Amino acid sequence: MHGAGAPQVKESARLRLMALAYPAIDGLRKALASEDLTAIVRAAQIVLDRTGHNPKQSFELSGPDGGPLQIEARTKLDRLPVERKRQILAWLTELDEGEPLLEHRT
Repeated sequence: MHGAGAPQVKESARLRLMALAYPAIDGLRKALASEDLTAIVRAAQIVLDRTGHNPKQSFELSGPDGGPLQIEARTKLDRLPVERKRQILAWLTELDEGEPLLEHRT
């Protein structure tokens, strides 16, 4: 494979961008200390974005009509019949009381 899609070309571009990450951070530091270095800030942002140092995005979820979102957690236990759940609860109660659930056979 050759051209821009070739693995070696992509890797070379990635390495060149990674090499610019620290100078870009330094550019941000200089821009913050200066009067007006818009070009430096924009260039630094571009390099940082392309090297995985981009700002995180957040979002908010809401329920119907903007109200709180209701979440119902379900487990595999929810699918068990009621009698089986009672049996498991009884076993757990025995365990809590120090009774062994299983006998050890030698």
